[in-house]
Amino acid sequence: MTARSLPPLNALRAFEAFARCGRMTLAADELCVTHGAISRQIRQLEDHLGAALTEGPRTKLVLTSTGVTLAQALTAAFDQIDAAIPRPPPAADRALVVSCLPTFAMKWLIPRLPGFVAA
Repeated sequence: MTARSLPPLNALRAFEAFARCGRMTLAADELCVTHGAISRQIRQLEDHLGAALTEGPRTKLVLTSTGVTLAQALTAAFDQIDAAIPRPPPAADRALVVSCLPTFAMKWLIPRLPGFVAA
């Protein structure tokens, strides 16, 4: 079996999120990273592939035709991966276990329990 020379997965995720969201800041929020991290990952991906995936001024980047093709393939691939991940069955009545220090329970938690149960 031959080894694959795939780009870094984080770079692919960052690019796919940017392509889907349309803005670096939205992609950064979705992946819980900074705007700069998304930008660096996309630049790393472009360097790895040797092709431009985005074009235009930094404030209004758009995908190139190569970028659109890659984004569509990545979105489909990530959707397939998401669909293949086993999910636990929804539990209707799962118990909530709360543990804390006794002093915290007496002074803060217990006085608020009736409101929590009512909600």
